[in-house]
Amino acid sequence: MQKILHCNRVNVTEHHHSLKIRYLGGKGFTLVELLIVILIMGLVYALSFNAIPTMKNGNTEAEDTIFENPLAYFRTLPGYLHKSYEIDGLDDGTAYLITEGRIIRKLELPPMQMYTLNPDETLSPTPFTHRKVGTEEFRPLFVLRCTSNGLMEPAIMQYKEKWYYFHPFLPVQSFDDPEAMIASIRQTAYLPDKAGYAR
Repeated sequence: MQKILHCNRVNVTEHHHSLKIRYLGGKGFTLVELLIVILIMGLVYALSFNAIPTMKNGNTEAEDTIFENPLAYFRTLPGYLHKSYEIDGLDDGTAYLITEGRIIRKLELPPMQMYTLNPDETLSPTPFTHRKVGTEEFRPLFVLRCTSNGLMEPAIMQYKEKWYYFHPFLPVQSFDDPEAMIASIRQTAYLPDKAGYAR
């Protein structure tokens, strides 16, 4: 009886081994190989997902962060410390990302009015002339610039009832009252002509 059981076990083992050989001979995959392929696909997907901004309410997440910390956005651009970039916003809610005299990306940003702080501490809308970049012709409503040394040019903006001060290297500051904004600007370490004042 013991011999019969032993023989049966050997036969079952040999049968299982032969099935495995036939399966591999039919160009199948082992479980380990499948797991490796799935792992690699997951890594590729994760890297691709992080590299491409996801859509959110018609705007990309990258665009949504521009007015929260525009310098962080500029730092994601190629050649950040070697090229000057600017964002020219239009009154229809679109904007152009421009470098080296070329439009390299079209953005969707809220139309914000840019202001100049005069020496008498009054604010006046910043005038911009008509521009032509490539085949596009437009008159900017605002311009955000990041120089090749990695610093933003200071800017004052108004959107709806809020006022915003774009500091050269700090997050954007928002204010309900323009007088409070002006007082805050005067407390910075920047001279008036470098803090959005008229030149």
